[in-house]
Amino acid sequence: MHDVDAEITKILHQIHNGEQDAREVLWSLVYARLRQIAHYKINQNDRPDLLSTTGLVHEAYLKMADMQGNKMENRSHFFAISSRAMRQVLVDKARHRHAKKRAAKQGAVDRDVAAAEPNQRVLDINDALDELAKKNPRMASIVECRFFGGFTNEQVAHVLDVSTKTVEREWQRAKAYLKLALRSEIFPD
Repeated sequence: MHDVDAEITKILHQIHNGEQDAREVLWSLVYARLRQIAHYKINQNDRPDLLSTTGLVHEAYLKMADMQGNKMENRSHFFAISSRAMRQVLVDKARHRHAKKRAAKQGAVDRDVAAAEPNQRVLDINDALDELAKKNPRMASIVECRFFGGFTNEQVAHVLDVSTKTVEREWQRAKAYLKLALRSEIFPD
């Protein structure tokens, strides 16, 4: 695994230095892991029809490609940014479907659009996470990596450059805060 980490970091530096061919090499190295993360998020969602695994990966990749000013230093940073991009894609899709539902209520109700209520859950999670970020940005980053990125505590610790114990403690605090804010049990242990 260490060789892959070093290879991804090397490729990220090549991309930052303008080597366009390096993007395809990076994509081939990380695509399987991004699909695992996306599959986890799609299956965790009450409405997996929002996007396919492949669709989520591709849309997240496009969002990441637009972040040209955001230099990704290493593998951990890359996957943290990919978690944020997947969160943004899921929230954008939920907002779009929620807006269609509101529009449908004003006119003829479309069955698919009317059934889109679980999209509100994605939006509620996003809003609660934004509020948490105002109070404790690191705890919000932990949630983003764990919940949207499927990271382990050890991986989050590496990404945020803190101890695993700190991640474990703040993950528990963040879950408690979000459960209270959302009045639900959606965050895994």
